[in-house]
Amino acid sequence: MEGEDRLVSVIPVHLTNALEPNLHLHQYPLLTRPLEVPPSAAASGKRIRARVKPKVKRLEVHVPVDTRPEVWNAERSKELGAARVEDDKEKNQELAKVKQREGEEPRLTEVRMRSEQVPQMGVYVLGVLREGRLHLHPISETHQFRPTLTYMDMHTRKTRRTRGDDSDEDDGPPPDPDEPVPAPAPKKEKKPPGDAKEVQVAIRKTGEVSGLQFQGGMTQVRRDMLTMIHAEEDEQWDDYEYCGGEWIYALWNKLHLQDERLHKTIQNIYERLLGFLELVSAAQYESPVDAIGIQPALSAILSESTLILLLEFRVLFRNIASRHVAASSAGVTICWVDVVLARLGQSIVCAAGMFGDVKSEDANQPEALRAQKEDDMLRAAIQLPGKWRDVVGVIGSKYASPAAARLASTLAWGVYVMTEKLSGNRSVMTQEIKAYLSEALQRRLKQVGLKRTQRVDAHMVAESERFTDAIVVSLCLNSTPITLNLRADRNRMQLSLI
Repeated sequence: MEGEDRLVSVIPVHLTNALEPNLHLHQYPLLTRPLEVPPSAAASGKRIRARVKPKVKRLEVHVPVDTRPEVWNAERSKELGAARVEDDKEKNQELAKVKQREGEEPRLTEVRMRSEQVPQMGVYVLGVLREGRLHLHPISETHQFRPTLTYMDMHTRKTRRTRGDDSDEDDGPPPDPDEPVPAPAPKKEKKPPGDAKEVQVAIRKTGEVSGLQFQGGMTQVRRDMLTMIHAEEDEQWDDYEYCGGEWIYALWNKLHLQDERLHKTIQNIYERLLGFLELVSAAQYESPVDAIGIQPALSAILSESTLILLLEFRVLFRNIASRHVAASSAGVTICWVDVVLARLGQSIVCAAGMFGDVKSEDANQPEALRAQKEDDMLRAAIQLPGKWRDVVGVIGSKYASPAAARLASTLAWGVYVMTEKLSGNRSVMTQEIKAYLSEALQRRLKQVGLKRTQRVDAHMVAESERFTDAIVVSLCLNSTPITLNLRADRNRMQLSLI
């Protein structure tokens, strides 16, 4: 009896939905060779193409054919090519026009593999083993690809019209030679014309679904099927670039070679951005005239699109950093974007003195206390969510730390108030952000009013919290696109300005 299997190694498993819903499984049941361009077609520069109809979830892969004379009939390709052109026009599936020589006939130059979505039995995942870790990515959809030959129907109809037979009915299978020949059907005699009779005719009502008219006697199932067919034909194709496995490996090698150069570029951007923000934080501003040199750059940084991009970068680089952190590590991952957000909050506070809206006493505080505040600001930046709309929502969240609420309020004030004062152009706010900010400000004002109702002494309220309340009031007064229900008395709002 053999001994028990011994444990060789332990592999950490990571499950992520980062690629959902863009990860699909494509199957080719009828394909007996790799999906690649034939050598004869590759020599002429042809490549595999793809196109998608996202609404109906239909995909097509176009593979160039092997045009060697020993395996390809050029004359037959002309007939089938003309039929495909007409079939594409009839079904609204025309490809981009390809330049042809004068008098040249269209040819059948590719095989189209069309997809059919199939239900998944259970849950499929894609596993990638890299650097001793198994990364699992759930597969959203499974599609099976088969050749589409609808142009053959068009070719058959053209052939029948050429022979003078306009009937679309199939002639059926050939007769069995073992069976006796059936007797010819007797011809029907023409009836003599009789007297005219009165005939009653009923008009049937037609139904209209999605702009299509159907006969009233049609079943609901057939109506639904016709509606789906017309919806698919009416939707336009989106062209995609097809990338095979060899291309992916080549791209990966290229990115790997450029990794060091890319790292240096990001490091350079980070150092220049941080240096500029430190310069803003170190200066003293008593009026807008003192900040003429920094206004264009600061207003460019304090834009909604810049903050959204920074947060997206933070998600990306945190995922990269997590791959190199041990699974048992309990530390906090700090990204370079966290440092930039923390420094940006300090720069906004320092530059706010030129407008007189919000002032801070940080410049008059001891160095040790200011260092502690910078550390708190960095911790607050780490706590901020990954989307800008959620960052705005932190302003009125009762679950966020005071430092996180202060940083979120400061960033929002810089984007929607300071930017307008620096450049004279109001920051465009989407309806979604407007709703999030309005709700967050109302929740924050209710919290301020609750303190007043409970008769909390203003001197017992932390300076940083009073600073946050002052920023909130300034946001309410300056962000005119936001409509707030301010029914509280003025004494309730004055608490934040003490």
